[in-house]
Amino acid sequence: MEKSSPISYRKVYFGWTIISILTAGLLPPLLDAFNPGGEQLGMTLLAYSIPASALGYGAISAYMLLFRGKQGTYYTIVNSFVLALVLGTFLWYFLSELSIADREIYIVREGRDEIKVQRDYYRPNHRLKSVKYWRNAEEDSVWLDYNRSGNVIRKIKY
Repeated sequence: MEKSSPISYRKVYFGWTIISILTAGLLPPLLDAFNPGGEQLGMTLLAYSIPASALGYGAISAYMLLFRGKQGTYYTIVNSFVLALVLGTFLWYFLSELSIADREIYIVREGRDEIKVQRDYYRPNHRLKSVKYWRNAEEDSVWLDYNRSGNVIRKIKY
C-alpha cells in the first residue's frame, strides 16, 4: 500500500475528535462561568458544536475518499461508512417529520385593522402545529401550540 502523504487517516480522525471534545466539553462551562447576565452561551455553543463536529467527520471522510486514492480497501470501507452515516443522519433530520412542512399565512381586513393569521403544520400528516395572530403587526389574541396528537401544549394570551 502506497502512502500519499505523511499524515495518516487515524491521526486526522484522532485530531478532529480531540478538537470536538474540547469544543463540546471544555468551552461551554467556561463560557457560562464568565458570562454575566444569565445568557446561555455555553449551551448555544454545545448545540452548534455537535452538528459541526459531525459535518467535520463527513468532510474528512469525503476528503479521504476523493483525494487519497491509494488507501486500501479497509480505509475505503471505513470512510464510506462514516460519510454515509453522517449524510444519512443529516438527510433524515432535514427530511423528517420533525420539521415544519407547511406554513399558511393569510391576511384578513376588519375595518381599519389588518389581522394576520399564521398556521404551521407537522409533516407528513399535515397536522396543525401552531396558530398565531397579529393585529396591525402586533401580537394579538391567543397563540396555541399543539403536539403531534393534537393536544394543546402551550397557550399564550396577548
